[in-house]
Amino acid sequence: MAVWDLVSGSRIHRLTGHQSWVNSVAVSPDGRRIVSGSSDETVAVWDLESGSRIHQLTGHQGAVNSVAVSPDGRRIVSGSDDETVAVWDLVSGTRIRRLTGRQISVDSVAVSPDGRRIVSGSFDKTVTVWDLVSGSRIHRLTGHLDMVRSVAVSPDGRRIVSGSDDRTVAVWDLEVGSRIHQLTGHQGAVISVAVSPDGRRIVSGSDDETVAVWDLVSGSRTRRLAGHQDAVRSVAVSTDGRRIVSGSDDETVAVWDLVSGSRIHRFTGHLNTVSSVAVSPDGRRIVSGSSDRTVAVWDLVSGSRIHRLTGHQESVNSVAVSPDGRRIVSGSSDRTVAVWDLESGSRIHQLTGHQSWVSSVAVSPDGRRIVSGSDDRTVAVWDLVSGSRIHRLTGHQESVNSVAVSPDGRRIVSGSDDRTVAVWDLKSGQRLTILMLDGSVQSVAWHRDGHFVLAGDADGNLYCLEYREP
Repeated sequence: MAVWDLVSGSRIHRLTGHQSWVNSVAVSPDGRRIVSGSSDETVAVWDLESGSRIHQLTGHQGAVNSVAVSPDGRRIVSGSDDETVAVWDLVSGTRIRRLTGRQISVDSVAVSPDGRRIVSGSFDKTVTVWDLVSGSRIHRLTGHLDMVRSVAVSPDGRRIVSGSDDRTVAVWDLEVGSRIHQLTGHQGAVISVAVSPDGRRIVSGSDDETVAVWDLVSGSRTRRLAGHQDAVRSVAVSTDGRRIVSGSDDETVAVWDLVSGSRIHRFTGHLNTVSSVAVSPDGRRIVSGSSDRTVAVWDLVSGSRIHRLTGHQESVNSVAVSPDGRRIVSGSSDRTVAVWDLESGSRIHQLTGHQSWVSSVAVSPDGRRIVSGSDDRTVAVWDLVSGSRIHRLTGHQESVNSVAVSPDGRRIVSGSDDRTVAVWDLKSGQRLTILMLDGSVQSVAWHRDGHFVLAGDADGNLYCLEYREP
């Protein structure tokens, strides 16, 4: 194990003592201690300044896969192949608790920013939330049998909605972590979900070429909207709650009446899959991004195409509209983010700097910042007005699939193929916390109060992660 100087790049210490490979390392909040977990079944505590080993913590009966330090610097948490999570006193080196209840090896552990909760991820595709003080288990969200593709939160913040490759939509109670409904009826993977602004309806889009409307309270399906000729990739609900917009592999965008279920418009003109749709805040415009390399702007009332925005050299993977409705942001496989004027259709900025495709874009609530996630493993923060890059956030080890900005505009959350969810400070670019989950993270979203992050992974797990300020 090595300690390096971040500025000069020189190696300061080479720490030896483990008898097998080191799987995980963490640094205490005060920067004085290093903690390491090893396949030799031990946890070691080191003095960062001198490089000397202070403790060798024994007791695990299998490889130690992950370690974390509590925010107050008093506790170490370790997860092991022996199916346990251990809590240790950092100063004395004594084991305080041994948490059991998992069926298979514990691959990852994390401590909540307030220091009250431990989160552990296991090979059995589950996530467990524990109380750090008492050692009791609080939540374990399971139920989906395959990849979670999309998540959404009801406007009142009480419900989570998730769509999965297991062909179901699930509704969960956010506070208690229980599943309220498992909505069945789709004949293919559920790729996209949305909740109506009044919180009464769920909309889902599926590989079975249909859009479904569900009653959130009863769980009953109220409408099955057929008309697309291929998989429905994206759904959105207008701000007045009267219209559903769907984008499909059949190269079309459809507008539906949410109450009657009738199709009002079928927009044609894209030459490939419509991968992303968004509705402007005033409800007058629809924006669609396509694999045909274009972004289209449509009039929701008349159904006419207002603009066909060209300039991207590859597929458009994600689109967003600024809160004031004046700007469109698009992310593309051509490695760029584009900013467009919604009214005129002119391109204002082409933001370059990513080294691979851009998978997700978001705009901050104040409309001043753009956030983009990329296959190059980074998250970028851009100034929407000037087009300059403010931050390049590094730390993920695989592709960043999804990004979102907190309701107060202060925090960014990102989800990655490296199985982690990271929270960043938008202003400083500092990474505040990172949580290891069980599978590739496909989708992330903020709860409206900014205290919870929702994430869906490729193994079918849905996570409700409490976030408290460090």
